[in-house]
Amino acid sequence: FAYDVKSSSCCQQSPDPDETVFHLRGFAIEMPAAHRSLGFDEVSPAAAAKTLFGHLQPGDRVAITTRPYDATGDKNRDAAESFVRKYVHALEAIGLSVRVISDQTPLQDFCFLMKTQKELIGSVRSTFVIWASILGNPINTKLYMWDTIGLRKRFAGAMVNTTNSDGLLMHSQDLARIPSATFLDQFQFAWTNPSLKSRIHFEAIPSEEL
Repeated sequence: FAYDVKSSSCCQQSPDPDETVFHLRGFAIEMPAAHRSLGFDEVSPAAAAKTLFGHLQPGDRVAITTRPYDATGDKNRDAAESFVRKYVHALEAIGLSVRVISDQTPLQDFCFLMKTQKELIGSVRSTFVIWASILGNPINTKLYMWDTIGLRKRFAGAMVNTTNSDGLLMHSQDLARIPSATFLDQFQFAWTNPSLKSRIHFEAIPSEEL
């Protein structure tokens, strides 16, 4: 298996060297009824602007890729465009220059992510962006965990004792008291490769409900 980076069927566009690339996975569009209970919520637009992109300066450039925008077809196109637009507006509100990469195949989107030079940002729940970072060579990758009650309920059994002193399952308010780092450990990798250890970083972002 190899990419033919000279073929447009594999690589149609490339990020500019000074662009931060954001992979907005769009789980809410792909599985609207189940994404929350399965812990697949993504960072809110406001939190993305503040936490993921707050280190950038006004005028800095961001390119967004998102699978539903390209893959859902006409049926969910309006919902996907509305979903992406909220993030574009939030990033533009802090002075960033934003473009959305559209009308590409998933293969072409993957190539775009993989060719990021400056910084790649995406959810730890997306193997798409994780593998793009591993196979690519961005200076920095930020893989975030959007810490929600749904995610905690989904993974608490594997990470912590989820019963109280009476042997009853924890309520949401009890789960909310557990440190985010406890759940982030579920997704982090024990890199041994020096390059991966230096350029791929994991970050837990508490959601507004915690």
